[in-house]
Amino acid sequence: MTSTSTPTQLPTAPTATTQPGIPFARLLTVEMRKLFDTRAARIILIIMVAGAIALQTLEIFLGDKDVPAQFTSYLELGMTVVLMLVPVIVILATTAEWSQRTAMTTFMWEPRRSRVLTAKGIAALAVSVVSAVVVLVTAVGTAVMGGAMRPGVEWGLSGSVVLGYVVMLVLLVAQGLAYGALLHNTAAALVAYFMAPMVFTLLTAFIAPLREVADWVDFNIATSPILAGDFTGDTMQRAAVAVTIWVVVPGVLGVWRTIRREVK
Repeated sequence: MTSTSTPTQLPTAPTATTQPGIPFARLLTVEMRKLFDTRAARIILIIMVAGAIALQTLEIFLGDKDVPAQFTSYLELGMTVVLMLVPVIVILATTAEWSQRTAMTTFMWEPRRSRVLTAKGIAALAVSVVSAVVVLVTAVGTAVMGGAMRPGVEWGLSGSVVLGYVVMLVLLVAQGLAYGALLHNTAAALVAYFMAPMVFTLLTAFIAPLREVADWVDFNIATSPILAGDFTGDTMQRAAVAVTIWVVVPGVLGVWRTIRREVK
């Protein structure tokens, strides 16, 4: 009598998958769509475009009729609205995964969170460039209209001023990204973005030691020469210190928190 035994099958080691991840172009497309995927973001976009055109139109009718229309005035009015509202759209998109509880879905399809953050950043910069171009086009249109009602148009525009607006827009968008990635809450990020620099500016008016270093650590004061196209060495040193405090440090902490936070 013989006994038969079934050989024990040892577990096999898992094999690495060769299936490629989500292409970055597709990831970027998704993040671009998220920027305007909510009703709030679309409303802010409409307000931004309508507000820029409204301010430029008011300049046509309320400005001095005896002097030529100033193209730079129309451009500055439109860019003021863009500088204020584009970072809000970026904050809404950055906090969307956590405030709308879609983080599990997002990071399940793309576990490498750094790629998601990179796509968000590039999408935000792309929207910033498009917004600046739209404002430029509307400024040209309103300047032509203003020139028809006044003695011509002065088209003189300094390249350093244009560069200053672009640099400032990039800095504000980066600050919005940093606060959104750090706080993961839309309301908290918006309050911190608008109120923190404002509160610090008020404190410098009452606290002497802060007043002495305000040119270096106050974001509003340190970066204001950039809007005027002032890129001298002293200006850039002061701006670099303020940007490090208000943008770089929150951004690094935000990336660290986003990568390490547990998704529930």
